[in-house]
Amino acid sequence: MLSPRLSVLVLLASGIIRPGLLTATPAYDFAPLTAIVQEASADLDLRGASLRVLIDGQPVYERFFGTYTANTLVPIASASKTLSAAVLMALVDDGSLSLDDKVSKFIPSFNKPGYADITLRQCFSHTSGLPGSEENEALSDSSITLAQSADLIAQIPLIGPPGGQFAYGGLSMQVAGRCAEVATGKSWDQLFQEKITGPLGLTRVDYTTASLLPPYRPNTNPRIAGGARCNLGDYSIFAQMLVNRGIYNGRRVLSEASVREMQRNHVAGLPVINSPAVGPTRYGLGMWVDVIDANGQTVEASAAGAFGFTSWIDHARRIAAVFLVLDQGPIVRPYANRMQAALRTIVDSAAASPEDAAARLANLSVRGTAGLGDASLIAGFSLGEGDRTILVRGIGPALTSFGVTNALADPALTLFRGSIAIAANDNWATLDGRAVGAFPLTAGSRDAVLTAPLTPGGYTAVITPVSPATAGEALAELYDSGGGSGRLTNLSARVRLAAGGRLIAGFVVQGPPGALKPFLLRAVGPSLAPLGLSDVLADPKLELYNAASTLVAANDTWAGTAALASAFTRVGAFPFAAPTSKDAACVVGLVPGSYTVHLSGGNASAGTTLVEIYELPASFR
Repeated sequence: MLSPRLSVLVLLASGIIRPGLLTATPAYDFAPLTAIVQEASADLDLRGASLRVLIDGQPVYERFFGTYTANTLVPIASASKTLSAAVLMALVDDGSLSLDDKVSKFIPSFNKPGYADITLRQCFSHTSGLPGSEENEALSDSSITLAQSADLIAQIPLIGPPGGQFAYGGLSMQVAGRCAEVATGKSWDQLFQEKITGPLGLTRVDYTTASLLPPYRPNTNPRIAGGARCNLGDYSIFAQMLVNRGIYNGRRVLSEASVREMQRNHVAGLPVINSPAVGPTRYGLGMWVDVIDANGQTVEASAAGAFGFTSWIDHARRIAAVFLVLDQGPIVRPYANRMQAALRTIVDSAAASPEDAAARLANLSVRGTAGLGDASLIAGFSLGEGDRTILVRGIGPALTSFGVTNALADPALTLFRGSIAIAANDNWATLDGRAVGAFPLTAGSRDAVLTAPLTPGGYTAVITPVSPATAGEALAELYDSGGGSGRLTNLSARVRLAAGGRLIAGFVVQGPPGALKPFLLRAVGPSLAPLGLSDVLADPKLELYNAASTLVAANDTWAGTAALASAFTRVGAFPFAAPTSKDAACVVGLVPGSYTVHLSGGNASAGTTLVEIYELPASFR
């Protein structure tokens, strides 16, 4: 791991968008969205309503109608199911239970024919065989405990075999909630606060709809599938965490795998006994699957309640939206569907602001072991739109002043365009790079530096040891020196990681304050094999950190999503080997500043890996 000094001076301590940090956005025209809410308010004679939309974690729309304010609490009915599913998945993440655990493992009254094989996964996907009832005293009796509620449900006849049908309702989730209590020895209220409200900083959400008073109100028999109440802001934070694949404000709340499992369709091909869905019934764990891509991956998912409350997330456009209302769900839902469709159109047709277009890549630094052949340290970049002067450094001896004990003693630096070497340097002599903000080199050191005015195209800087060849730690750096109309459009680095090793690449985005620019980040391992590389990293993991060294974005497996495949095409990146490959990728919006990407191998594995940073068109969504 880098020392703090080296991390700051060399590896460009970094950050990414967090809610509230952006001041510039594309020019969205939200008038059609407002018109739909106003139409619903008039047609349904609503007492009030509110709508909040976040894009890339930034609030871009928030409006209150009628008597509603930011503090308005409403019962959210079945949107509670998504909150509860998050609690369940958090317990899966910490190993307290498994989705395939049988209910009978925790509740003795279910240890009988038919009931004994019901699993927690089936409970939260409405496929347990229990009837899809939302009206039962076991759910609504506040004088009993969740344990007593589960035992009452165990007396209700099944409507079919576990896993054999979809029957939407609250009974099975109530049972799963009790299993969570038994597995942990904690009440549901304790688990909800420990796993969800605490990590997310939520203050106005609980499972006691009978009360309109804050703060958190405990409940001995919380209605797991429909008993929560919430305000606009708290649920939008929760939804944004799901868009972020489990991360909010630098903290991982759920694993990426758990978020994907919540949003995966679990009911494909099953007969539907009862469902409130209009059209195809696609359901995950506690939430509806609204839009899937050609590879079957979920693009949009939603949570909706019987009283009209609706929240949806859109991974392709990085949207989290919440519509807060209290009315009859069936008559509100058509308006919510129109809002969802209108928001797609608004975002897709938005023009990029001038500030957005002005943001650009500037520098790259990457540290790794530099040897010969495939073990050399390689930094790549692409130049577009015109000529540009680029400064390249291969640092070895200078790393010793930062506490690196195995620094490369004598690096040789060669710059290639394609397969042709166009510049080279062994010992820097007179040019050290301070003019572009690089840290100074010691006079007479064997570090390597070169600079060259370049034309548009792709380039690679290769660092190897000078004979006698002894591999060591080196730092490759690229700096935009100015002097031309070109711009860096892609940065990359390739190294071979030792077992348990980590590639750390820093980069800089330049531009006016508040400018927002989308970028594609990729961590490639398995997909290097078809390109002729051997011993590739089998399962690369990608993490993005901010200036405070806080994790703000991560990806393990790209899952073949259409949105990412589209981004690959837009920037001209080579396709991954298969939708099921374990390569990692994500799209993020960045404001000017410095950033670091960390790349490691699953299970402390070793192998050759590639990290890539691509500038996306300013209007990309």
